[in-house]
Amino acid sequence: KAKYKDKRIWKNALPSILQSLPIIGTVFKYIKFFLKIPCLDKKFNFIENNLYNTVLSINHELHLTKNHISTLEKEIFSTIAKIDNLKIDINNLSQETNIKINNLNEHINNISLKLNHIDHVINQLTSAEPLSETLEQQINYNIEKNLPLYISFENLFRGDEQSVIHRQERYLNYLKPSTNPVLDIGCGRGEFLKLLLEKGINVLGIEIDENLVEILKSQDLPVVKSDAIEFLQNTQQTFSNITAFHVIEHLSEENQQKLIKLSYEKLEPDGKLIIETPNPLYIKAFATFYLDTTHQKPIPPQTLAFLMQYYGFKNIKLLYLHPDRKEVSPFEEKEKFYMDYALIGEK
Repeated sequence: KAKYKDKRIWKNALPSILQSLPIIGTVFKYIKFFLKIPCLDKKFNFIENNLYNTVLSINHELHLTKNHISTLEKEIFSTIAKIDNLKIDINNLSQETNIKINNLNEHINNISLKLNHIDHVINQLTSAEPLSETLEQQINYNIEKNLPLYISFENLFRGDEQSVIHRQERYLNYLKPSTNPVLDIGCGRGEFLKLLLEKGINVLGIEIDENLVEILKSQDLPVVKSDAIEFLQNTQQTFSNITAFHVIEHLSEENQQKLIKLSYEKLEPDGKLIIETPNPLYIKAFATFYLDTTHQKPIPPQTLAFLMQYYGFKNIKLLYLHPDRKEVSPFEEKEKFYMDYALIGEK
């Protein structure tokens, strides 16, 4: 035991003794260093492996993090797009709501106006005066007895010449420009003839009333005495436009159709047919229709438009003329308050 103990002491003391020797100690240090290198190498390999595994783990985590970030970005962009679409939907809904609110307000206003009108009518009815058994009126027309009967009648009930010319000026914008003449059927007192000649437009009038023809010829106006249907059947001329102001109501149903059909045949391409007549949709115009005893029958605008289209006319325009009121209530039909109407058809 003592021997073993001495040996251990000697083993621990030997390195110190060898290191203390001048040359041998230095050599011993180098030998000791090189003996430790294999252990260091193992430690370095262990550390390197740990570092490599750590780097791989970090790279894997980074890859997972990038994927997660990419997924989050896509979700964020998708959410932003949904928000933008939602904003658009909200704006559209807001606009639609505003339109509906405005329409509702307008509807409410219209109902309010109708209710006010109903109240007004009720007040008029409740305050109406009873009719007496006899209603007497004094009548005294300013009749020009020095003129032929029908001319005096037209002057009284149709209006003076200048007012008729003024009303007919609206048709100048509808006439097709052409070197062919305008045919004015039933030219009457010659108002439209004078208007067109003043504008430098070639025109021919036809009139069946002999007294009117003599007056127009005395004024050097281009007029022919003839029945409208006979003239259209026999003439070889082609016309740029054909007008018939307050003529068709003087014709039978058969001749009304002939007038339209023959006018279509005698017009040049794109030529216009203009027909003006009393408006039977207005009760007052209908009630006064037979003041002129030469009137045959009124013709509604729908019927006349049908005939014009049936016989070939296109681009038909309807004009309601000469309103008898300045204003009507919202629920009243405006066309039922015009004394006359005109239809303009194109060949």
